Amino acid sequence: MAHKNVGLIRTVSLAVLLAGVSQITASAAIVWDQGPETGTPVNINWDNDIVSQSFAEQVTFASDTVVGGYNFFDNQDLSLHNGVADFRLRIFSDASGQPGSVIYSGDLAYTSAYTEDGFSAYHFDFGPQTLLAGVQYWVGMTGTDFDPSQMTLYGLAGGDSRMAQFNGGDTFSYFTDPAVGDQMFQLTGARTASVPDTASTGLLFSLSMGLLLGLRRRFGARV
Repeated sequence: MAHKNVGLIRTVSLAVLLAGVSQITASAAIVWDQGPETGTPVNINWDNDIVSQSFAEQVTFASDTVVGGYNFFDNQDLSLHNGVADFRLRIFSDASGQPGSVIYSGDLAYTSAYTEDGFSAYHFDFGPQTLLAGVQYWVGMTGTDFDPSQMTLYGLAGGDSRMAQFNGGDTFSYFTDPAVGDQMFQLTGARTASVPDTASTGLLFSLSMGLLLGLRRRFGARV
């Protein structure tokens, strides 16, 4: 019976000691928000594929910002399309108030899927890009071999109710009619490791050790 108690203590000891170790989790904050809650969603599926019609939206930050994630919203289920060649994210420089040259282009698969305000939402991670303060950029996600529709918003604070449109490829064509709305999307920072603060970690470790000592006294066993 004593042998079983020693085994139990050792098992619990490992568990509580591990509980006292800092847990590392991935996190990515939203740094540019034009999600469903920032305006009135327009329930129209605008054609959005690289060979015919695609879009981009202007983005400007007040300070240098590292972006590494894109949240795409749709009113359709896109779960059948998750190959690395199905979606393309593009970031353009600005050329006199309109999209200029491509400064980033990546064919991506989404890393997570969820729902937000009734929309199917898909998160994409990409190689971190530093967007400079006060510089205008143009950002958009499109399909490469299928059409993930582009959703838009009315009444976006600071928006102009239009998007930059491309009629095939990466060359800007014109701006959409103001009645179309602004592009619905979010940008997130690059994923980083998040470790609990020292005080919290120390408290958790102390509680873990206290539980371990209590078990030793109860069973009278050597660990």
